[in-house]
Amino acid sequence: MESSYEDSYNKAEAERQACCLCRCQANFQAVLRPAVWIPGLRTPHQYTEEWRIGTNPGVCLQEVLIAVKKLNVVCEGGNVYEINKIINDTFLEVLVYTRMQCLYVLDFRFLSDPETGGTNIKVRSFATGWLPVCIPLSFLLNMLLFLVPFYDWAKSNKWVHRVRETLTLEIRVMKAKRYC
Repeated sequence: MESSYEDSYNKAEAERQACCLCRCQANFQAVLRPAVWIPGLRTPHQYTEEWRIGTNPGVCLQEVLIAVKKLNVVCEGGNVYEINKIINDTFLEVLVYTRMQCLYVLDFRFLSDPETGGTNIKVRSFATGWLPVCIPLSFLLNMLLFLVPFYDWAKSNKWVHRVRETLTLEIRVMKAKRYC
């Protein structure tokens, strides 16, 4: 029996999932976000970009979804990208599990630009806590440790750049920096 490309794609996609414990705890930690509670302490592990794209928000959302799914299949290093939340054509939340099961959140906000007929996208990436989600009750421990400052070695930047490089749309980066 011959295996098609689609079968191998689906098999690879099925293999790229975080463990059950991590996914359960990630839901709590993605909502609580203890690492971004204090403005000065969140700067070393948060990164923001603003993009301008020449198509409508619906097309942009679909392209970002395709890029995230493609990254989940081809990404090296054991990182897992998981689509967590979609609200209409205006918001997308992606969870990124690193090889060590640290949890990062990518927020995409799609804003229609009536002047140009295109879309402005605000992308924010940040670490959700100091401890990885593979540790039992890590979301509670991260809430207790929210005052511990840490640096993510520019991983927040890396997740945004990988999605941007995977997109097939022409993107103009308007702003790119770490906000307080």
